[in-house]
Amino acid sequence: MDVLNDNIGKRRKWGDEVLKRLMLTIVSACFLAACSVNGETKTPTANIEETNVDVERANIEITKEFVEENAKMNLTIDEVKEIFGEPVLEGESDGTDMLVYDSITEEGFTYGPNFQEVAKEEIKEGKLGYQLYIVFVDGKSYMYDYFHEGDDGTVWLYSVAANGLEEYKTSENN
Repeated sequence: MDVLNDNIGKRRKWGDEVLKRLMLTIVSACFLAACSVNGETKTPTANIEETNVDVERANIEITKEFVEENAKMNLTIDEVKEIFGEPVLEGESDGTDMLVYDSITEEGFTYGPNFQEVAKEEIKEGKLGYQLYIVFVDGKSYMYDYFHEGDDGTVWLYSVAANGLEEYKTSENN
């Protein structure tokens, strides 16, 4: 009987894990879809903290290679901040904790970073060097999305997630 109960418990745990991964995949897909939608910018739902990080921006150069080397799964928000520095935007969007980092490359340029839309035009125009979105699930890092201009002049996404690495153009028309 104990063997039967152990097997049932293992199946439940496995089923819970599959369901959790499925939900995280759906959340990730929705986030990526929102990044490629043109149109009106939506504001995050709650708990937004904008951080004045002009001084800190110069201290850490976040490149694709830096993300590749330092993006780790299951880090806490504080552990991510120790590695990447202070974000330009921190808060919650649709029940998911997020951090946003960027690199302003044009002197005097300002914009309003948000969780719902990647600043693709600003990246293409050279006003931003990159945008990095870090998504947390259950208080642990789950996905790092690094948007940058590729050699072909289009915006590329380099994504490090629990399910692997990917890099691709955000859209053919960007």
